[in-house]
Formats: sequence, structure tokens, C-alpha cells
Amino acid sequence: MQFTVGIPNDHDHLAAATAAAPLNQPAMWWSWLGGYRYLKVDVQTTMNPSYFFHLGAMTCSGGSMTTIDCKYPDLATITLPYAGTNAKVALDLATLFADSNLDLQPDQVTTFTSGCMSLDGDPQCPAPYGKLGLAFEDMGTAPAQTFFAVQ
Repeated sequence: MQFTVGIPNDHDHLAAATAAAPLNQPAMWWSWLGGYRYLKVDVQTTMNPSYFFHLGAMTCSGGSMTTIDCKYPDLATITLPYAGTNAKVALDLATLFADSNLDLQPDQVTTFTSGCMSLDGDPQCPAPYGKLGLAFEDMGTAPAQTFFAVQ
């Protein structure tokens, strides 16, 4: 079984207010230039009321919704073994956040948000990106994904 976590560029920058379902969800849309969030996982810990992982395309430029190009489209292609018609795809949050500091508090000097918001140079993004089988920015070869599994 194979699927992609993300939205092709020709649909990624539509306006959520006027897009057809399922792209009409404002909570999954950043802006005309930022496009959509492909995956949004918000958690809290006893030390931190909000830690975010929002995956989306990065370093985008263009003059209108139809002319946007992103240096890092961040589309994760997931391939899982076929396990029969009753198999389920599982998301492993413990794996996604295994190398992340969920208690990190932004200092507003080097860290402006708690978590990864798919921003250029964000030091909190390489770990969860790797769990999705993505290399963050130009950080080399992407590892094998470990976030999705078949049960």
C-alpha cells in the first residue's frame, strides 16, 4: 500500500474559504503563500500546554495562488506492506516525538514556537521530519519512515 502525506502543488495553495472539500478546512490552511498543513499534531505535557508538529511545504514564493513554487514541497511518500483487507494503518506518536523535547518552552530569541511549524531553519523539525521519511531542508538523505505502520 502506498500513499502520500501532502497536497500536490497545483492544489496546495488554493483558498480554504472557497476550495472544495476536503480542502475547505481553515484549520489546515496557513495562507495563500504557505498553503495547507499536510499533517497537524498538537499535544500537551505536564510541563507544556502546547507542542506543535505542523508539516507543510516550505520556502515558497510566487505572486498568486496559481504561480507558487516551493523549494521544499515536503511530500512524504509512505509505502507499507499489504496485510489484507482488515489491516489498519497506525500512527505512532511515541515514535514521531521520540527525539523531540515536548517540554521545550520558546525563549523568543532562538526558539519562537514550541515544536515544529515547518519554518526555515527550525531546529525542532529534523527529528519529526525524519520519522516521516523526509530530510529537513538540505540535511542529506531522508531516513526510512517509522511513523506509519500496518496492524
